[in-house]
Amino acid sequence: MGYILKTKHSEILDLLKKFQDRKSGKIVESRKILRDSFYFLRRKDKRLVLRAFLNGSKTDMDFASLKMQYRWFPELMPLLKERWLSVQTKEVALFIIHNTSKDYVLSQKHLLIKTLGYYQYLAETAPWGEDEVVSPSLNLPDYALSRAEYCRVCFLYGIPIDKNEILKSLFLNIIEYLGYEDSPDWARWSMLPWGVRRTLDWRENFSPVLYLDFLLNQANVGLIIQTMRDFNMKKEMEFFWEWKENMIDSFQCYSSFDDVEDFCKYIVTKVRENFPPQYSYMLPKREKEEPVISEL
Repeated sequence: MGYILKTKHSEILDLLKKFQDRKSGKIVESRKILRDSFYFLRRKDKRLVLRAFLNGSKTDMDFASLKMQYRWFPELMPLLKERWLSVQTKEVALFIIHNTSKDYVLSQKHLLIKTLGYYQYLAETAPWGEDEVVSPSLNLPDYALSRAEYCRVCFLYGIPIDKNEILKSLFLNIIEYLGYEDSPDWARWSMLPWGVRRTLDWRENFSPVLYLDFLLNQANVGLIIQTMRDFNMKKEMEFFWEWKENMIDSFQCYSSFDDVEDFCKYIVTKVRENFPPQYSYMLPKREKEEPVISEL
């Protein structure tokens, strides 16, 4: 059943009273009407709604911070900063980074990193330029950034990095995702694309090219490729695309396989067998356990 959007000041006050009264039994209903009506409200009523939402749940604070990005309400900033200290949410964190002073953001650095993660914090603050958070001399801890994220941060902050190291990082990501050569979960069913898993005749929706792209996506190479483009690494990009095309050419027709999991395992095996020679030494090999001989 639908409802009429309420935009009269008296009706908004009534809805806000129900929204803020925990015993009213109308919190969910009034929240929905206030959210859906927000665009049609006058500024003074928008301010009242935003103030109420800033005093609400994490989801309510997210809604308020999103709306405050489009219409500036400086009088609400003290309340948002006060609530931020006790209720950290991603939307509010992003609002603080983009709508408060640099000094305030740096004063909230640890809470912002805790909320957004170290990489997103660095990516969002990158437009300010290089500061004490990231510099060429800073030794980043291993747990702080993934390999792909570190390459990206180097681009965003102008940190010198060897282009060959970026290309090596790309193939290292692929190696780590493929795992060991005798790994039993190369092609476990849960790792297949959803469209393939739902299809009775897997050949209808299956494509070796798409599965290779799926593997590369799972290996998180997209961020590194984006960084390579931004660094204008034409030579290294051509090397990667040529390797990928050669991989695709090496796949035989999947009609000879009875089972999709067998074919997926075959693709991963081919990727390992045709890995670039200069990086193949990094392919991990699990040490085989010696058989235990029991004493008679």
